[in-house]
Amino acid sequence: MVPDIKLDWALHLVEAGLRITHVQLLAAADSMVAGVEGPLKLPPEHTASLLQLAMNCSRPETAAAAARRLPGALEPEFARKLLVTAATRQHAEVVQGMMQRAAVLQHVDAPTLEPVLCGMIKDGGHAGFVSTLCDLPAAAQFEGD
Repeated sequence: MVPDIKLDWALHLVEAGLRITHVQLLAAADSMVAGVEGPLKLPPEHTASLLQLAMNCSRPETAAAAARRLPGALEPEFARKLLVTAATRQHAEVVQGMMQRAAVLQHVDAPTLEPVLCGMIKDGGHAGFVSTLCDLPAAAQFEGD
């Protein structure tokens, strides 16, 4: 677990010689730790990790760039993880774009839809899209809740 520290403290630690490996950075992004972002160059076999890192970024432009680079076919677990990360970081436009892709939409289940709905509601101003999400088969589970 990466502790939540203020930027000025983090800068002091870096100036004192603290270094984080790309493996640690990617692990933090995979755990959806807020604020985990930065320039990183990795070989192509790390594409999934880079997409997750970009989706976890606080900058919506970075998440949107990652969404544009999603492959046509996605592993179900990876598709769900990216979607939940985008919703958690309140990248509403990215979530809406991802939900229009068959490669993502086909993998949306109730445990994925719940945080996506919460993220869209929390972000506000997306009533029409929230209504569309509620019409998905995965939302049927929520009718009694």
